[in-house]
Amino acid sequence: MMNSLSLTAAEILAAAVFELFPNIQLINGGATSYGFFYDFEFPHPIHPELHLQIEEKMRQIVKENREIRCLEMVAFSAREFLKSKGHFLRAEQMEEGGLFSIFQMGSFADLCSGSVLSSSKELSAFKLFPVVALDQERIRVLGVANASKDGLKEFLKKWQRYPRVRHEEVGLFKDFWMIEEGKLIWLEKGILAKENLISRFKQSLFEGVFQVELSKFSLDRVQKHQKIMKKMNVSHVGEVFSLIENGENSCIEELGLLDSMEKTVFHVTAFVKNLTSSLQSIRKTLNILGFECEVFCCFKRKDQTFRLISDALKTLGWSYQSEDGHEGLYVDFRVADGLGRMWSSARLWVKEVLFFQLIVERNLALLIEKDLV
Repeated sequence: MMNSLSLTAAEILAAAVFELFPNIQLINGGATSYGFFYDFEFPHPIHPELHLQIEEKMRQIVKENREIRCLEMVAFSAREFLKSKGHFLRAEQMEEGGLFSIFQMGSFADLCSGSVLSSSKELSAFKLFPVVALDQERIRVLGVANASKDGLKEFLKKWQRYPRVRHEEVGLFKDFWMIEEGKLIWLEKGILAKENLISRFKQSLFEGVFQVELSKFSLDRVQKHQKIMKKMNVSHVGEVFSLIENGENSCIEELGLLDSMEKTVFHVTAFVKNLTSSLQSIRKTLNILGFECEVFCCFKRKDQTFRLISDALKTLGWSYQSEDGHEGLYVDFRVADGLGRMWSSARLWVKEVLFFQLIVERNLALLIEKDLV
């Protein structure tokens, strides 16, 4: 629901800017971890209160209760349709082949990356932040939306408090790291804090984990772990390694968790027969650290493996939410930060074996925000 709300807010934002300034070009927009954004090619001088003008236009669109539809088109038709609406830059960004979803609200149309609401009136609570200039002709407009006005007020209170407790600032104050030219550099105290956290993971998760170290560039860790488990007759294999992640979206997060391209990960592989004990150990470990978790069961389709996980969670008496998973079948343990945003703290995948990861930096950032380090 919140993702649909944020995506709809981003599209209504784009429509409002386009109606106010018909000669602008749409670049890209969507949901962030706390709200929504849209980037524009904007040749006009920026007024300090431009966001208030855009926000007022958005409220007008909401009051008009405009119908929202999503159309599916092949690439050629979608490209020509966007051009007919004046969105030449958006049309140029499209890849060849496949079906594309088009957001349509009255005469406004745009590419759409997910499910949206059925009417503009459903966007009842939102707020924009001051416009950010990206360069001479590009701007970014950020905002937050909520299902209710009370929920929005509560979030904005957290937003005002958050700069004082966010991990980036606290970590600087505690000499965990320094920031040079926009890059985070770990210092001795921070490195020690990471090592202590890894040690706590090792002690809490499973007694007698068979520890190994594979090549940093290995892409088939799980298969190698599985061979080690069979050869050495052990039930769990664990290692700590660096995970290189795609950081393309880091630029849209004004207040995000540690988002370096390289992350330290604690990784354990186990047999499927250990599913229930693995789930219990992960939650127990996070609870010991002081985290209250929400559990999500993510799936591609409801097959036998999904039922296996569902039955295990029911046996444990845990409440959980189900959602479509894009990376396979897994159980996600999510923890809230100071803004109430939910972040994946640990993730357990289910294939021919179990394997799960805890991203050390992310958990350390959450611990810093909670003043538990």
